[in-house]
Amino acid sequence: MTQRLIAVDYDGTITEKDLLQEIAYTFGVPEKVAELDRGLEEGTVTLRDEIVGEYATVTARLEDVLE
Repeated sequence: MTQRLIAVDYDGTITEKDLLQEIAYTFGVPEKVAELDRGLEEGTVTLRDEIVGEYATVTARLEDVLE
């Protein structure tokens, strides 16, 4: 039996573009996203809190994001 691995990446680790950031800035609150980004860079916000906080601002329907 052949084993296959599917790798999914949205944060720029193996993709050319960071889709997490693009979605957060486009469909969320850019000012809040930028604030969380600064916090991550400064070490005052954890990566988990940054991601959760950014996505908490996204109010678009999934269908709109996927278009």
